[in-house]
Amino acid sequence: EMFARVSFIAEDSAKKAIPVPNTSIFADGLHSYVFVETQTGVFEKRRVSIKVKAYEKSYIDSGLSKNERIVTEGAFLLNAEVASDAH
Repeated sequence: EMFARVSFIAEDSAKKAIPVPNTSIFADGLHSYVFVETQTGVFEKRRVSIKVKAYEKSYIDSGLSKNERIVTEGAFLLNAEVASDAH
């Protein structure tokens, strides 16, 4: 037997949710985060809510605005660096 998990996003919901690569999302505790560029070379760790997670991308429905710049690769490593600097 084979099983698959399938998710459909209604057209109105898809317009509100922001697609981002899964490589930009990392977990810290029970929550999901991305790094948002607030100024050139300055990043803010931001909690996000994932509406749907697919194979290569996820759809964010809160915590991120359209046209905000995010770290798309290495977010997990950046978080580890921030955590080690805090100690």
